[in-house]
Amino acid sequence: MSPLQALTELQHDALREVTNIAAARAACALSDMMGEPIMIGVPRLTVTDIERLPDLFGYGDTRVVCVTMQVLGDLSGRLILLMPEAAAYTFSATMMQLGISSTPSDSRLDELTISCLMETGNVLGGAYSSALGNLTDEIVMLSTPTLGVYPPDRVFTKEWLGLEGVETQVLCMETAFEGLDGALRLTGHTVFVPLDGSLHAILGAIGME
Repeated sequence: MSPLQALTELQHDALREVTNIAAARAACALSDMMGEPIMIGVPRLTVTDIERLPDLFGYGDTRVVCVTMQVLGDLSGRLILLMPEAAAYTFSATMMQLGISSTPSDSRLDELTISCLMETGNVLGGAYSSALGNLTDEIVMLSTPTLGVYPPDRVFTKEWLGLEGVETQVLCMETAFEGLDGALRLTGHTVFVPLDGSLHAILGAIGME
């Protein structure tokens, strides 16, 4: 049985609290990035298989932007930020204060949008990794993010996400971020794939191993 599948209810609740802390840090990081307060919803934590992500998130045939980072240092794994392409374009346009509320007609992300989303991935990933590092008293670093788009005729696979030969069970964190004026809203999914005993290190740090 997968270590994630074997989580007790208490361990799941403890990890949800870790998610709350990380989401709060991410909101602060976004606030600094935007120069205005950012509110967060209550994060939802789910354990599932990678292949079930599209159905779980309700993506259907929608193209999905995927920003992926490697977790390096004393803990290891993958941190993946996911959001529908249309929402990603609208969010990045708001971040850049372009006043754009829909995707371009060809549904392609331009270089400026990609750059903004990569930086957002850096900011959110940094907040989550910092929370994990402080919690476990371990060194946690992130690689440079890579960005891809999930096409409608594909499904999430270990190969596509660069996870060949590793555990398919992942931690999914759904969090909504919103500006006070309602102009900025990001409802995305952050997926953490713990590798090489990192889950046991995290549970041990919170007394739940």
